[in-house]
Amino acid sequence: MKTQLAELQGEVDKLIENLSDDASDDEIKEIDDKTEECKSLEAVIAKKQKVIDLKKSQKAIKAQKATEEVSTFNIISGNLSPELEKKLTDNKSLMGRKALNDFLLKEFGEVRSRNMIADGLGKAAADFVMKDALTSTNQPIVPQDMQGFISLLTAESVVRPNARIIPTPNGNRTIPRMRLGSTATWGGEGQTYSPSTPDFDQINLSWYKLTGMTYTTLEFNNFSYIDLTNEITSNLANMLALTEDKTFLLGSTATYAPKTCLLNSAKHTFVSTGKDNIGIANDLANVKSQMETDFISTQGAVVFGAPAVFNSLENLATQFGVYPFRDEIRSGYLNGYKICKTAQLPTNNATGTGDTAATNGSPLIFAQPKHLIIGDSYQYQLRSSTEGSFVDNGAQINTFGEDLIAWKLANAVDFAVEHPEAVCVLNTVGWTTLNIDGQYQAVSPANTSTTSASGAKGKSA
Repeated sequence: MKTQLAELQGEVDKLIENLSDDASDDEIKEIDDKTEECKSLEAVIAKKQKVIDLKKSQKAIKAQKATEEVSTFNIISGNLSPELEKKLTDNKSLMGRKALNDFLLKEFGEVRSRNMIADGLGKAAADFVMKDALTSTNQPIVPQDMQGFISLLTAESVVRPNARIIPTPNGNRTIPRMRLGSTATWGGEGQTYSPSTPDFDQINLSWYKLTGMTYTTLEFNNFSYIDLTNEITSNLANMLALTEDKTFLLGSTATYAPKTCLLNSAKHTFVSTGKDNIGIANDLANVKSQMETDFISTQGAVVFGAPAVFNSLENLATQFGVYPFRDEIRSGYLNGYKICKTAQLPTNNATGTGDTAATNGSPLIFAQPKHLIIGDSYQYQLRSSTEGSFVDNGAQINTFGEDLIAWKLANAVDFAVEHPEAVCVLNTVGWTTLNIDGQYQAVSPANTSTTSASGAKGKSA
C-alpha cells in the first residue's frame, strides 16, 4: 500500500510539473482527484500502522509475562529438595511456571508437591503455586496441544477505505459550507448591478464513542502455542470496524451513535422499475444522470451493495443468451461505478403492498467518495485486565475469581456527507432471489465434541 501511495504521489507530482498556465478544468480536476486518493491512502496506512503498534505493544506485554514466569521457575526450582531437583534436571524441556506446576502434580500429586514447595519457600508460596496449578474445579491441569487457529468468517469494511478521513483529536470539528451561490445578470450601460447573497452553513463533526469488549479463560490464552492474544484483539478491532461500517451505511438507533448515514443523507432515492435487463439498465442510467445533473462527478464514484445483487446481475441473460452486465461486473464495475460488496446490506427489505407485498428488496447506494467524511479521533485504546468483574447478558462475570482475561477497545468517530447530491439510493426489487438479512459474521454451528484438557474451551462455564 505504501508503494501504491508513492506511485500515486509520483503521478500527482508529474501532472503538476507538466501543468501549463492555460490548463483545462479537467486537468486540474484530475490532480484534485488523485490528491484526494493520496489522502485516503495515507489515512488507511495510518490506521494500519496504529493496529500494528497495538499488536507490538500486546506482544511486549506477553513477552514480559513469559520472562516473569521463567524467573518464577528458577526461584522455585532453586529452592527445592534434591529429589525434585534431579527430576527437573532429567526433564530439560520444562519451561515456565505452568509447565513446572503440571510436572509437580503429575510426579508427586497435590499434597506431596505442596509440602515440597513449603519446605523450600514457605506455606504461602506453596498455596500460590498449587492454586495456579489447579482449575476452578480443583482438578489437575491437563495441557492442551493446539494446532493452528481457525479464524472467524466476517464481512469487510467498505466505507472507510473510500471516504476522506479527517483527524478530530479535540473532539469536534466544524467545516463551513456554501450551500447557495451568487448569481450574475446581463445589464446595459449605466444600469444598476443586481446584488445576490450567497448562503453558508456548517458541517459539524463530533465524538461518538464506539466500544467493544471480550474475554477468555487464562488457560486458553496461556497454553496456546500460537498468539491467541493477537487473534482475539484483532477480531475485536474488526468488529468495531464493521459496526462503524454498518452505521455509516444504514444508520443506527443507538442513542450515542452518529446521526448521519448514507441511506438518510441521499438527496434522491429511486425504486427500481423492473428486473429484466432493459428495466435494470434504465434504472442505472437514471441514477447516473441524476448525479451528473446535480454536478456530481461520477469519475471515481462507487456503488455499495449486497454480493447477491451483483452476482445476480452478472448472471442475468437476455432472451438471446447475452449477458449484458457480466463483463463489466467481473472487472469490478457497474455502469462505471466501482463495486464495493458488503454482506451487511440486506436483500430482504419489504416491498410492495397488498397482493404484491414481498421481502425481496435490497438497496444499492451510489456515492462520490470525495464528498464522504469520517472524523476520527485516532485514539484507539486497547486495555486488558485479569481483575474485577462485569455483567455479560445479565450474568455476573468475575474475572479474577474465574481465571479470565478481558480486553476492551474504544475509539471516537463521526460521519458526514458534504453534499446530499453526492449520494443516490436505488432500492432494487426482485433483482436477487437470495432474500436474507444483512450479516457481519458467519456463526458456525457449535462443534459438540469435548475434551478433558484445560485451555480448550476459551470461555467460562
